[in-house]
Order: sequence, then structure tokens, then C-alpha cells
Amino acid sequence: MPKQSRQAAPQLSFKAFLSHRYKSPEVNLYFFNLFSQVAEVQFEVDEGSTVMNVTRVERMIRNCDAFIGIYPFPGDSREASRERLSQASQYFRLELDLAIRARKPAIIFYDSLYGNLLKCPDNIMVRDFDAREILSQGGSPKAEVYRSAFKTFCDTVRAGMAYQVARSGKPRQAIGLAIPGSRGSVYRKVDKAIQDTLSKELNDVDLNIVKWPPVLNRSFFEQLHEIDWMVVDLGEEMATTGIPGYLHGKFVPSLRLKYSAKGPSDVGTSPLEQTLFGGVEVGYVEDILVWENKRNLVKGLVQRIRAIKPLGTLISTAKEATDYFETAARRKEAVFFSYAGVNRIKGAELSEALNKRFQKVFDYRDGKSIRPGQPWIDEIFDQLSASAVGISLLSPGYLESGNCIHEARQMVAQLDSKKMKFMPVSVGEIDYKTPPFLNSIQSLSWTEKRSADEIVQEIITLLDAKK
Repeated sequence: MPKQSRQAAPQLSFKAFLSHRYKSPEVNLYFFNLFSQVAEVQFEVDEGSTVMNVTRVERMIRNCDAFIGIYPFPGDSREASRERLSQASQYFRLELDLAIRARKPAIIFYDSLYGNLLKCPDNIMVRDFDAREILSQGGSPKAEVYRSAFKTFCDTVRAGMAYQVARSGKPRQAIGLAIPGSRGSVYRKVDKAIQDTLSKELNDVDLNIVKWPPVLNRSFFEQLHEIDWMVVDLGEEMATTGIPGYLHGKFVPSLRLKYSAKGPSDVGTSPLEQTLFGGVEVGYVEDILVWENKRNLVKGLVQRIRAIKPLGTLISTAKEATDYFETAARRKEAVFFSYAGVNRIKGAELSEALNKRFQKVFDYRDGKSIRPGQPWIDEIFDQLSASAVGISLLSPGYLESGNCIHEARQMVAQLDSKKMKFMPVSVGEIDYKTPPFLNSIQSLSWTEKRSADEIVQEIITLLDAKK
């Protein structure tokens, strides 16, 4: 009998969460092209143009087949001090923490300058690289090493996907709620408001409420298999049950709540938070919804839920990858730009300059930032609460506008709660008196001798100095 030819296995196709430094397009494209030679990888990325939301990123990682990290250092060996390396890698280390808890197949390519800062457990494949080599005109001498590592990684992904197919069940469509239910709990007064807010914002989604006191039994485990993400309290009473730590360890995406009678400005870090979140400097703690009354609890819930909803960006082709990575010339922080109608001409100048340097600038006077059919007041303050940078164009006309003053007060409140960097820009050389709530904030001076591009460059310099 003639020998039958052995059919080659089809090329692996899978979806991976891509953890990366957005502003290193050359390094990102080098590895994307290398990966494309081995498998069809659809990357999901969290662009981070809105305020960091850990729950959203947890869901994205959980819903992918694998995790891939590309971690270059934005500098050379002369700049690689311990402090600079630690600062440059803080979001890498947050996402690595998520990957470790998710127990997904993972591979990391990191700049060798980081050394042991990005050390991982043995179940995560790790390869270091020299950025000078991979970006050289002659090609990287270690390309085959990276390609071979990725092939081995793909074998692990293929096995993991086969296992998931074998055990796949119904999709996760419920939201969990784990809050104290004891007679003296502050949550007794806001329980209905939480449920009503979740129902309204999530279109009457099924709500799985964890009974009080919680018991880790079969019923609870069944609940977890139905839950997409969880709302959970981190206060002392709930902490004593062990539920927050259990959910964290099981990688259940969670919107985390914490009550403080004196508000966010007077809240410390509990032993539970130190244990769960103390390994990284960013992400978790800032994302905790600290509340003092029903009003700011509901407001915070709405903001968090709307931040959780957006889908990530999918990159499947070389063109999509090139288009995505090459937008790195613009910064990813979302900007909220506030100015009065009497300053429309100067406002348009600065808005144009901001759009050259930032990916997302909300300017409600530009005719395109307000989405059609949306109540404009609600849209303005939703965008303000989701922006990482606030800029106001101060002038006599601005200070006489009730709407502008309201926006400025909100930006100062966001600044005080460390959710926004606020940059007032004073127009012209006119002497005018600013309200007390702005007196402690240094404004930039925009005189006729300076261009809008120069003002934006100063804003960027100040943003980088405050990191």
C-alpha cells in the first residue's frame, strides 16, 4: 500500500490579552510579527484611555485563552536606576499579578534591564531581550530563541484550549453581590439602592446575592460558575468571613466597596488590603469605591459600571497592529477640556493642539464629542469622571459661567481624590480674582507670546513630572 501523506496540524488560532508598553511601537511590532509566523493570535488590549479599572481588565484576561506580556524599558542603561525601573514597570507588575491569579497560559518578553523586578512563578514562560539587538537593522541574533519559546508556549495554549472545550458550560450572565447583612451593618440602608443601580445600569441582569453569613458550600461554588463579576465589600465585617480573599485568589473579577464615615479623604489601608494589594503600587487601591452615604455610593457605582462595560480593542492583522501601535505618538490619558463660549477661538486652538498629542480629548464645543441622543449635561459629567486629565481655560468669562465653575469644582474634587491631574490654564494677562477653591492650584499662563502647542508641551512635561 502506498504511504499516506501525514496532514499537518492546522495553525493554532487563539485570543490573548496583550500586556505591553503602548508607547514602544517598534518593540511591539517586532514581537507581533514574530508571533504571526507561529500562530494566528488575536490580541485583546486595554487601551487605558479612560481611568484604570481593575475589574474590566480582570474580565478581559479571564475571557482570553492566554496572556502575553511585552515589557520594554523606555530608556537606556544609563537611565536604568532602581527607582526608574520600578516606576516604569508598575503597570506591568499589576497585570502580571492578574495573570498569575488567572492561571492562564502566559509568556513574558522583558527588557533585560529590569532584572529580577519582573520575576515570575515557574508556570509562566519568561524570556529577556536586549532592545538594541531586536531593533537593529541587521535583525536580532536571538530571533530563533524567541520564536522557539513562542512555539512551546503555543503547545501549552493548545492543550489549555482543548481542556476548556471539554469542560465548557453555560456562559456567565449573572452579577454577584457580597455585602454584610447583619442587623447593625451600614449596608442594610443601601442594599436596595445597590441592587436597583445594578439592575438599571446592566439591563435587569440576574443578580446572585451571597447569603449572610456566607458559607463556602456547594451552593456558593455553583453561584461562582454563573457569575460574570462580583460586587464585594472589603470592610472589617466582611473581611472576617474570608470571602474577599477567597474571591481574589479564585480570580473572580470584582468591583470592590469600602465604607468610610468620613469619606475617601480620611480612609486608611486595612490589613486585608495590605495583604491582597500590597504587592503593587497602582491599580487595586485607587479602584476601590470608598463611600460615606447613599448618594456617593450610587454615583460611584454608576461610574465604575460604565467603566467596566467597554470592550477591549482586538488586533488580528498586521495592518491593525501597525495602525494600533503607531498611534503611540499620542498619549493615552483621556483629557476633559473645559472653557467658556466667550473663549471659543482660543479654546479651539488649544483643543486642536491637545488632539495632536492625546488620543482622546473631550471638548463638548467641538461638535463631535457629545454622542448623538445623549443628555448633554449627563454626558459631560460622565466624561469628566472617566478622564485622567482635566484642563480648564481660566478667564473672566469662565469664572462668570455657572456651568464652567461647576466643571472646575468637579475637577478639583477629582484631583483631591487622586483620580485626575488638573491643569488650569490662565488666558492672557488680565488681572482677575479666582475663587478660593482654585487658589491653591498653580495655573499655567498663556500669553500672546506663547503658542497653543507650547502650552500643551508644558502640560505634558508637568504630567510626566507628577508620575
